[in-house]
This record gives sequence, structure tokens and C-alpha cells, in this order.
Amino acid sequence: LDGDLNPQQREFAQTIRGSGETLITIINDILDFSKIEAGKLTFENLDFDLVEAVESTLDILSETAHAKGIELACEIAPNVLPKVRGDPGRLRQILTNLVGNAIKFTDKGEVVLRISVTGETGTHVTVRFDVQDTGIGISAAAQAGLFQAFSQADGSTTRKYGGTGLGLAIAKHLVSMMKGQIGVQSETEKGSLFWFTTKLEKPLGNVRTRETDKICDLRVLIVDDNATNRQILHHQLLAWNMQPDTAADGDGALKMMRDAVRTGKAYGLALLDFQMPGMDGLGLARAIKADPIIGVTRLVMLTSHGQLLGPEELREFGIDSCLIKPTKQARLFDCITDAVNGAAGRTRFPEGRAPASTVFFPAVPRPVDSLRILLADDNGINQRVAMGQLRKLGYHAQTVADGFEVIQALERDSYDLILMDCQMPGMDGYEATQAIREREQAGDGSGIWKAPVQIIAMTAHAMQGEREKCLAAGMNGYLAKPVKIAELQAVLETCKQKGLAAP
Repeated sequence: LDGDLNPQQREFAQTIRGSGETLITIINDILDFSKIEAGKLTFENLDFDLVEAVESTLDILSETAHAKGIELACEIAPNVLPKVRGDPGRLRQILTNLVGNAIKFTDKGEVVLRISVTGETGTHVTVRFDVQDTGIGISAAAQAGLFQAFSQADGSTTRKYGGTGLGLAIAKHLVSMMKGQIGVQSETEKGSLFWFTTKLEKPLGNVRTRETDKICDLRVLIVDDNATNRQILHHQLLAWNMQPDTAADGDGALKMMRDAVRTGKAYGLALLDFQMPGMDGLGLARAIKADPIIGVTRLVMLTSHGQLLGPEELREFGIDSCLIKPTKQARLFDCITDAVNGAAGRTRFPEGRAPASTVFFPAVPRPVDSLRILLADDNGINQRVAMGQLRKLGYHAQTVADGFEVIQALERDSYDLILMDCQMPGMDGYEATQAIREREQAGDGSGIWKAPVQIIAMTAHAMQGEREKCLAAGMNGYLAKPVKIAELQAVLETCKQKGLAAP
């Protein structure tokens, strides 16, 4: 996908990538379920930011929602502690499953995540998560087996939407292990509400609250055609001691703003939804700035990923800041304070999600101190992918197809690094590594290579303990397939830093 493809080739490549991502999801579900059945599923107990964990999960899912024209929103009650102690990874896993399902089974309308506190002691807090959608709904008969393994609402679900039927079963086990409960309320064609609770520890020490002095009592007008978004933003601004009002369209917003000026209660800030029927956000911004009565009002635009505004557009329409939906509390707060303080012309992106839509890894000249690399893999496609990654990083490699050929190659030439597939016919990667180490330790002169040669495992085995198995066989490191180019580059740089480059 980072090459110069024609439209049909790009479509085919994107299909392959999408299929691969779906397959990885299925495999991960099966692995997790197997670990649950074997009693091997592990949990961490870490201090983490609950709000950030939730909102970063929605960031990942937001593009899928926007691509379907679905509104994705999150409402967090003011009494939810931002800092808690538990397993953020498992919490994200549950949320990804429930919110992802809601988006998958909703063709129009909205998906809303609501978070509230349902119980509290001196040391723990019980948090409830509600995921509500306006999707196809689930019949009462189908709900009975919904959290069982390999179960979906009906046979047509798998054909139309895919999946393993394991996601909700895994979520139920995870929730149970986190001392919570999970359930569903739904009617066919009337949407669904999936909910779960989890008990989390309170962190030690004081939790800092957000300083709201600069925006206290600020009058704000929220303009959005979606009632849920208006409600969520209204509650959030109230929690920050602001004075919010709401409008459902541009014409109503203009009237409210003009009336507020006449009564001496002008709005200092307006939050404008970009996509609204009739007068959209940009049209409303232009109308506000063209009216001398209300033109001094600060403006923040709320947009989706496909409607990004650059600095020139922000200046053209008089917009002080732009925020990508679904809005994170921290970014919303910063946008408002930026606008009030006059820091104009900024678009705030989700972390790591700025619009660099395609990442290119151009081939670079081969370094002078380039490593001599031997790539061992019996699969031709895997060889081509690995060779392509190496070329992009400025390296070249010789290829062999099994452990016997690795030994033969070492007897002919010297290599600094072997990228060793573990599963090969004849002699696999473990056996080849053990044979190499035995000959190096014997020191009988039969090996002409520069000993000890660095051996890095490249394996599709993702089970816990696989890295330890590779190291026990005499390997120096481990790369899980599909190999990420950044991880491969780190391995190569480590080899070079150890002074292993060929003279």
C-alpha cells in the first residue's frame, strides 16, 4: 500500500489488508478463549487514567463510525475518578468489543458510551459502562444465548457481519474476573443497550482536579443537530462551572446569540458542529463573523476525521480552534481555554491520529556498515515481505528455505545476523539454532562464520512462553509475525550497536 498503485491495485491491496485484520481478530479471540478455558489468562494491576483509556479506545473506533455516518459519543459522569488502579488493557478489550459491535450492527443513528459510578468504598469504586446503539436490535430468544461461546443472534449474522461469536463470551469472562457483571437490554429494530460493571481500586494520594478558574461562568452556546451530543456537552460544561445553552440548528443559534447580546448576556464562546442539515458549521461561522453584533464571539468547530480544517480555513472563517469528534475531555478543555485566551488557528487531533493518511518507507542507500543478513523462511510470500522491509531500511539479505540450508550457507560464508523462521520443514529454526550453537561451542574449526552469530526468531507463534522457548534454544531475540518494520529496524540497530557489522 505504500507503493505507486493504480486504483484497482489499491482496492485489491486494501481488501487483503482488511481481510488480514479480520483474521487477526478471529485468531486473537480464539487464543484468548483458549487461555480462559485453561485458566491461563493473566491480569495486570496498574495505576491508569480511566478517562484516557476510554477515550483512546473510542479514537480507534471513530473512523469506522464516521465512515458509516454514525454519531459516536461518550458521556462520563462528573464523579468518575480520572485515576484508578486495575488492568487498562482488559478494560479496553471489553470496550472495543462492545462499542465495535454496536457500530457494526448500526446502519444509522448513533452509538453512545456512558460511564457512571454505582458504588464506592474507602478503597474501591464500582464503575458502570453503558453502550447504547440505534441498530438492528436482538430478539428476546436470541438474548438467552448471547454470551455463550460461538453464539450469535442468528445464522445470517455471521454471513452478513462476520465474527467468531466469541467476543461477548470473552467479555463476560473478563468482566467476571474483574468482579463485575454484564448484561443486555434490546428489542428487534429498536437498538440495544449492553452494560457491564467493574470494581476498580482507588489510587493512593490525592487526585488533581482540572483548574477551571479561567472559564468559570463563561456563557457558551452549543450548536449541534444531534440531541445526544448537545446533552453530553451541556453536562460536561456544567461540570466545569460554565453556563451552557443549546441550539439544534444555525438559524436558532443566530437568534439566541443576538437575543443574548440585547439582554446583556452575550455568549463568550460557541461550539459548532461541522455537519448539520441546512446551515452547516462553516456557514454558521461565516454568518456569526459577518454580524457585528455577535462577531466577537469565540468559535470552536467540532468535526469528524473526514472533515479536517487547516490553519488557512480556520482563519478564513474566524474559527479559533477545531476539535475532532468524539471529543476527549482534556482536548475539549484545552480548546476552550485556547479560544478564550486567543490562541487561534489550531486543530487538535487524537494522539497519533494526525492526517498523514499514508506512511511511506522509501528505499535508502545501503549503509557502509551494513549487516550481512541471512533470512531463513520456507514460505515464499514471507520471504518477499521480509526482503521488502529490509530493502526499505537499506539492507540486503540472502535467503534459504530450511535449517539444513542455514547450516550450508554458514559453511560457505559468514553472516552477522540470521532472521530465523521457527516453523520450517526438515530442520526447523529451533533445531538449526541448537546445531549452530553446538558447533560454535565445540570450536573444532568446522564453522567458518564469525561466532557467535546473532540469531533472531521470526515466528507466528504468539502464545505466552514462546519468547522464552526461542531464547532457550540459543536465539538472541524474537520477532512476532506479522513483523512490524519499526521492530525489525530496532533489532538491526541493536546488532550494529553491539559492533557486529562486517568489516
